[in-house]
Amino acid sequence: MGDKMKKVENPNGLELTGDDGSSLFIGEGRFSYTSSVAEQDILYLLQGAYYSELQYQKDRANADELVQEKVVQKAIKKVETVCELEKDETVNLLVGMKVDANRVLERQQLEMEKMDLQSSIDIGKFHEVTEDMISDECYYLVLGIVKNRIPLMGTQEPALITADEDAIYQSTYIELFIDGESIRDINVMGMFTLEIQNTEELISAEEACETIREKYDMQILSESYTIDKVWLEYIYVPDTQADNMYTQGNIQPYWCFAITNEEGSYGERVNAVTGGDLAYGE
Repeated sequence: MGDKMKKVENPNGLELTGDDGSSLFIGEGRFSYTSSVAEQDILYLLQGAYYSELQYQKDRANADELVQEKVVQKAIKKVETVCELEKDETVNLLVGMKVDANRVLERQQLEMEKMDLQSSIDIGKFHEVTEDMISDECYYLVLGIVKNRIPLMGTQEPALITADEDAIYQSTYIELFIDGESIRDINVMGMFTLEIQNTEELISAEEACETIREKYDMQILSESYTIDKVWLEYIYVPDTQADNMYTQGNIQPYWCFAITNEEGSYGERVNAVTGGDLAYGE
């Protein structure tokens, strides 16, 4: 950060800004740093430009092939120095890509034409991105946390269907924008120390799938559905009666089903210990 730092009033945590445009935020289970005021705008355009590649289910298995291994390993080491991981926790790559400046600029032009981005630039709410802001060594990575060999729910997941619309199901992930050896932007979400439910005896994926079948058999469905992918992961389940649902709850294992029908895609979750349906708060 710059030579001078200024504290900014923020009810959600500690926020500092530097005279060079950098900023640092530390809150409950969250840490973020950006090297300049324009970095968030670059990331916004990047996520729009690479929308299809950033889909969680599509890229998770092939992420290692999308970026240089040395870039990933350096990023993981940097993250391990920031996040105090426990002995049974490791970091894995969910999404990784080398950033093409032309593709980001094309997205910016599209938003200028279709979404009136230029007006936001004119009043200073958005910083226009130029080609020199993105070098040939820029990479965008999303890392996840694995605990006891089971991943924690990350970003770009199928939408959660829950009985309580006000419940907060916090994702855990680390988002990085790297330029060579430097981290230009890092966003760490959902880093809590919470109780984890016993996972010694889990139901099988087939048993969990039967729960979904029985649920759908009881409904009158006018269209077919397809289960595209099934995986086991930890989900942070908040205590909905607590004062702070971000930090009061526990982590439970769920079988997750990515499902598509004629209207789109969504997710179903079955508790891997009890067999309960998360949609019913189980």
